[in-house]
Amino acid sequence: MKLAMVSLVCLLALVMASCGEKKEAEPSGLGAAAGAKVEKAAGAVSGKFAEIEPALTEQAELMESSAVALEKASSAKEVADLLTSLAGKQEKLMATMKALSEKFPEMKAMAEPPAELKPIVEKLSQAGAKFGQAMSAVMQKYGSDPLVQEAMKKFQEVSSKMQE
Repeated sequence: MKLAMVSLVCLLALVMASCGEKKEAEPSGLGAAAGAKVEKAAGAVSGKFAEIEPALTEQAELMESSAVALEKASSAKEVADLLTSLAGKQEKLMATMKALSEKFPEMKAMAEPPAELKPIVEKLSQAGAKFGQAMSAVMQKYGSDPLVQEAMKKFQEVSSKMQE
C-alpha cells in the first residue's frame, strides 16, 4: 500500500541520513505511555559514530510507540491526532539527524552502517516494519476520513522534507 510505503520511507530516510544506505521504503498514545520501548543500553555504543546512537534509538522508540498507539486507535480523529503529533516529532528529530549527517558526511557513502550502530539499526528496522503494518491497517480502516487525509498530508510533507 502506498501510504504504508510512505511511512517506511519516512523512517528509513532518517536511517539513511545517518548511514548512507539507499532503501525505499503528543496525544497520550505516543511515547512511553504507549507501553512500547526499544531497549536502550546506555553507553553500549562506543566508537566514532556513538553520537548517532541516541537519535536512532529515539527514532526507533518513536516508531514503536506510534505503532502501538495506531494499533489501539479506535476512531478517525484519534488516528489523525496521532499522525499530526508524529509529524511534529519527526520534524524535530529530523533536525537532529540532519545535523548528524552534516557532522559525519562520510556515512552517506557507506553501504552498511558502522558495526557499532548495527544493533540499533536492526531495532529501527523492526520498529519500522511494525509501524508500516500498523499504518497500513489504520489507513485501510480510516484512510478515507477527511481528518485522517489532512493529517496524512502533513505527515507526507515531513516525509518529503526528510528526503531532501
